[in-house]
Amino acid sequence: MSRAGAGAMTSRAGARRIALCVGIAVAAMSCDRDDKPDTASARNAPTVGAAGGVAVSSSSRAQPMPQMQLARVMANGASGGTVVQVRVLFAGFTPTDTIIGPQRLAASCGATFRDTLVAHRGDAVAGVLLWMEGDVPVVPAAAPPVERRPTVRLERCRLQPRMQLAVPGSTVQLLMEDKRTDTLIVVPAAGSGHSDTVSFITGGQLVPLQRSDRPGVIGIHAVTMPWARAYVAIAPAGTAAISDADGRASFTLSRQGRAATIRAWHPVLGSSSATLTPLTLQGGGVVTLTFRR
Repeated sequence: MSRAGAGAMTSRAGARRIALCVGIAVAAMSCDRDDKPDTASARNAPTVGAAGGVAVSSSSRAQPMPQMQLARVMANGASGGTVVQVRVLFAGFTPTDTIIGPQRLAASCGATFRDTLVAHRGDAVAGVLLWMEGDVPVVPAAAPPVERRPTVRLERCRLQPRMQLAVPGSTVQLLMEDKRTDTLIVVPAAGSGHSDTVSFITGGQLVPLQRSDRPGVIGIHAVTMPWARAYVAIAPAGTAAISDADGRASFTLSRQGRAATIRAWHPVLGSSSATLTPLTLQGGGVVTLTFRR
């Protein structure tokens, strides 16, 4: 056999081995999803880390942005209602941070830094987007004020804050704090249009985006830094919340509600949900959502 023929056979064999390895990797990534919710205790796909709690890059496991079907809002001036407390927990391996060493960006980022995949205190998870949907009106007067010009900052090679709320009609702003060039990709809420790019040429630039009128989640990520991601959820006041450092949030609901579901989404942990019972809708209480790993 000629050397050329032997080389071709070797190349084909190598290609088959590469294809097999890729197939195995894809299968492994696609087999750990289970987004079917329970009504009592929420379940979700464990998507951060591997055996032994070894973390992977947040960029490689970013979850698809959710579609939000929000509960209706009571008329202005309405007050009272039932307060439902929400607690967001996780069970399983403790999510660990990713150590990033961007040599090309060391002047802005430092030699290495930690990218916090999941902000948590014990088993309580912070930064989880929560929203209410179903046949239950929410009481907007009880909700905390929401920023109408939320700002996402690119600072020391991170997009901050990673998750925030805004009401329809808000204008999201992008602020470049680092003294360098970069490009951000803006992914609008599902069904709201096409992705857009925003280029920065120096530090201190502030770029307002188009006004956001439709509810949903806007995603923002940096082209040169796949770990740098941020999200802005557009929702009427009172229909959505973000869990605090203790994994807590609350909603005030009308006692006229008949059925409701609390949904949760985290850009790394995925989605989960819990159905509220009529007893909870009438008398309040605590609902626990557990991300299982």
